[in-house]
Amino acid sequence: MVTRTFGDILFSPSSESLKEFPSPESLKRRIIISTKPPKEYNEAKDVQEEEEESQKEKPVDDEEAWGKEVPSLRGGTLSDYKV
Repeated sequence: MVTRTFGDILFSPSSESLKEFPSPESLKRRIIISTKPPKEYNEAKDVQEEEEESQKEKPVDDEEAWGKEVPSLRGGTLSDYKV
């Protein structure tokens, strides 16, 4: 679909690894599509994977997961309910 849309202005190398990259002059007014993700994408992905790993390793405390236990509403004074 891309080759039909852009036709001759689309630069597509004949092999996966070029021995010599074309000159800037030969690439003028041509379209180059990169399949390599931007550096920012890779960095964000690495950070996300690290966060997921740290979450897997960290044991979950019941109090942390469910919150603090609510004191009984029967009896006691107001100071008994302050956390």
